[in-house]
Amino acid sequence: MTKAYLSKRAVADLRQTNLLKEGLQEMQRNQYSRNDNADGLISLGVAENKLMQEELLQKLPSLFELDYAHLQYGLPHGSVELRTHVAKLLNKYFDPKTPVHPDHITVTNGVSAAINGLSYAICDPGDAVLITAPYYGTFDSDVTVRSGARTITVNLEGRSPFDVDHVESLESAYQKAVADGINVRAMIICNPHNPLARCYSRAVIERLLRFASKHNLHAIFDEVYALSDFDHIIGDSKSDPFMSVLSLDNLASLIDPALVQVVYGISKDFCLNGFRVGFHISPWNPDVVNAMKAIAYVIKFCNDILIHILLSYFWVPRWVGKSWLDVEYEC
Repeated sequence: MTKAYLSKRAVADLRQTNLLKEGLQEMQRNQYSRNDNADGLISLGVAENKLMQEELLQKLPSLFELDYAHLQYGLPHGSVELRTHVAKLLNKYFDPKTPVHPDHITVTNGVSAAINGLSYAICDPGDAVLITAPYYGTFDSDVTVRSGARTITVNLEGRSPFDVDHVESLESAYQKAVADGINVRAMIICNPHNPLARCYSRAVIERLLRFASKHNLHAIFDEVYALSDFDHIIGDSKSDPFMSVLSLDNLASLIDPALVQVVYGISKDFCLNGFRVGFHISPWNPDVVNAMKAIAYVIKFCNDILIHILLSYFWVPRWVGKSWLDVEYEC
């Protein structure tokens, strides 16, 4: 088959370069193993939480037993039971000022699928999404594939993304895009930051929201590392603690909350990278939620086993990070 048999959209997608995926494929062909392949490759572009894999492998078999129900179809956007438990998790650990309800949540095949779905839901072909550099390398394909949107890399010109004044670089990038005839529809904020491993302060989050409001942009907050913030362990740490955008009590004074989209997932905090389960959360925009539900299709097995994980006292609250993990990191 040649490209002549493909749609223009698919041909454009194939032209996209994804260095992280290419590197992962190369590594898997010659993967390092201390015992079997000491000269193999290690990918520095993949963030997999392996700290508690032994505990996972010991605990998971006792939590779940496969039966006939797992061979049948489930709700494409996640079962009510799973979304109920995810809502409980968010309401406990993210401190949302508007309580998260199961109907505010769409379950997706990972956070990448959530961002891809959001791009499809809010962008038309040719529209743009702003992202400050450095950023997670797969954001480009997450945004562009299927939707036909584009990313605009914002060079901060020596500014720190954790300083309020870095928003000036976003403003410059936005104005240049407009001058070039590009319709900017959204911005992505990764908090805690990947790859810089720090959290944004409340002041910076508020300034970013004011910027998005000024230009009527969707503010997409990727909070996939939310519960992997361990700076509180370091007594003299001056880093800001994680604050979810859901927790802002003055959100409506900063931006129309309907423009705020949150994505979260289980890959990082729960060491379940291969399960491919993510969530889109919006307590304020049912239209975007419904658009996400229309294109979601989560794997039922992963849906069901995650229910058991969230039900288990072993995982919540001990797993989620503030007692047991502190001890592990101090050892």
